[in-house]
Amino acid sequence: MTVSTPKVSVIIATYCSGEGLQRVIDSLDAQTLPQDEFETIFVDDGSPDDTYAALQKLASTRANMKVLRIENSGWPSRPRNVGMQHATGDYLFFMDHDDSLYPDGLRRAHEFAVETDADIVSTKESKTNDSWWGMSSLTQGNTSHVKRHGGIWLLLPLVPHKLYRRSLIEERHILFPDGRAVLWEDQFFNVAAYSAAKEVAVLADSPTYLWHASDTNTSHTFSPSTENFWLMLEKLLQFTVETLSSDELRDDRDTLLAHHMKTRVIDRTVRQLISGPEESGQLALTHARRLQSRYLTDVVFDRLPKKHQSQALLLRMGASGALRKMHRLDLKGRGVTRVLRARWEGHAMQLEMETTWSSKKPEEPILERTDDGRVLRAVGSELRSLLPSHLYDLTADPPRLMTSVILRARTSFVSWEVALESKSASFVDVESNPAARTFLEACVDVRTAELGRELAEDVWDLRYTADWVGMTRIGPVGIRTKPLPALIDQRVYIAYCNAKGGLTIDMTQHLRCLVTDAEPRLGPIGEADAIRMELQNLHIVGESRLDDTRVALARLDEDLGEQGVVLTLDDTRVAPIEGHVQAGADGAQVLGAVRQHLEAGGYALLANRENAWRSTRYCVEVSPDGSLELRLAQSAPAEAEPTATTVG
Repeated sequence: MTVSTPKVSVIIATYCSGEGLQRVIDSLDAQTLPQDEFETIFVDDGSPDDTYAALQKLASTRANMKVLRIENSGWPSRPRNVGMQHATGDYLFFMDHDDSLYPDGLRRAHEFAVETDADIVSTKESKTNDSWWGMSSLTQGNTSHVKRHGGIWLLLPLVPHKLYRRSLIEERHILFPDGRAVLWEDQFFNVAAYSAAKEVAVLADSPTYLWHASDTNTSHTFSPSTENFWLMLEKLLQFTVETLSSDELRDDRDTLLAHHMKTRVIDRTVRQLISGPEESGQLALTHARRLQSRYLTDVVFDRLPKKHQSQALLLRMGASGALRKMHRLDLKGRGVTRVLRARWEGHAMQLEMETTWSSKKPEEPILERTDDGRVLRAVGSELRSLLPSHLYDLTADPPRLMTSVILRARTSFVSWEVALESKSASFVDVESNPAARTFLEACVDVRTAELGRELAEDVWDLRYTADWVGMTRIGPVGIRTKPLPALIDQRVYIAYCNAKGGLTIDMTQHLRCLVTDAEPRLGPIGEADAIRMELQNLHIVGESRLDDTRVALARLDEDLGEQGVVLTLDDTRVAPIEGHVQAGADGAQVLGAVRQHLEAGGYALLANRENAWRSTRYCVEVSPDGSLELRLAQSAPAEAEPTATTVG
């Protein structure tokens, strides 16, 4: 059997793929797009191990899988080109041999391509070790007519994990550049495809591709300490200029050149000057100045942020010492985003936040005020003599302190942007030094948090990126106040401060327990066969019933003690409270029973967290007459001021 009219041809270059290959296969098998509506073409690049044999075995049980083998070429380009020659699908999609697709990835991407009649669809991609990967290109949501509205920056990063209309690629003879160590082969391919395409679209509302970062990825060979890096970068820049030379693509060309100048010429050169050997630093400096003289036009220069404009001017002068000084100054600053207040209103968590850009140490200021009230970067006399004043005068720049916030899922690695509203921006004093600060508001509506769809059940971390005139910091969104846990239409939302000081929302009760986080009322809670525990501090919307209380009792003794109890789920000393959590307009209660006999004495109240029974700040005293009373454990911290249950 073969696929007769596949919608998508998935092309995968393999070489000594190892365990990652099974991850690819599993994700292809799990696609919601029917298997007879797409084909997979594996092209093995002459692997010396058993990769090819493993692929043949897999193909023997999959009608839509083809396996080819070529002599080793040393790079993914030729296997991909060979795969294209054998493809029959309406669209092409390229995968790496150790990554995975999200289950609905191919179906939704193809559906969106048909809806928009797009020649290229740039998909939502995630990366296991980078929460912000590709997010900057998704800020406009689902987008069509990209070439007319937005431009090529919406396709960044220019990786090949996109849909390409096969007829366009074949008619225009677009190929990946062949050869060994052809750096940025996907950039060449994408620039050519973008130039040829009539319609380009961005799919932002559905995750498609997950990049599993590893030390074996070929991008680790992209070092500015080598001549090949600079040779290939010059070829890429020249190819960009030539391919995007028409008047209608001029803006795309300058946008892409500015991107390369910022990230590949300036940033990589400065990094090499700081951390590399002296000879590799000089090599980078020499090549960077040469590329600047050819490709850093006035128009491209104007698209750089102030930081990179300053560095570009110093690079042009060959002032390596001044570049190092400016880099050290950049490292003295910190940008931090914190939640000042968090509260639930109906289905949404309302957040009031601030981002502050300040000195890490009071004795090392990054900003200084002049007698006439201007605020300057504390660059020192040498840098001030080399740079025009508008590049270090930041008096008018507090509004340029830009903050983005995302929700990042720990299990799926998917990130979703949180919409922010900037309220004010100004200079303030932090530890006697000037600092830039902006106040923001956000609304995380759990019904629409995923670009209009309900937030999936996962553990979600809030993370930020703060950018000011080209200086960037990322980190967890700090929190000073703890919002109530919530039960909203049968779903749990427990917001808390994680080990890194950031705001996390646990919807799984894997890390937190609703019953104990909702601060059960101290005092009598009934008897073992009829427990009723009122939850004091819980935000409730609608009627909810949770059929697992996730709490249990364990007798306090010399071995266990009152604190630090950690027991396995099958420990015979544990007596689970069997029952449910009921919530509605009248509040919330734990209704349950302990099926084991409880002797008089003290018991630790345990919570099921991280698949183990763990101690909490509560204990239960069983009296001789069988009644139960909830108390704070002896060494527990003082109870916070109680607040009333809120009902939405």
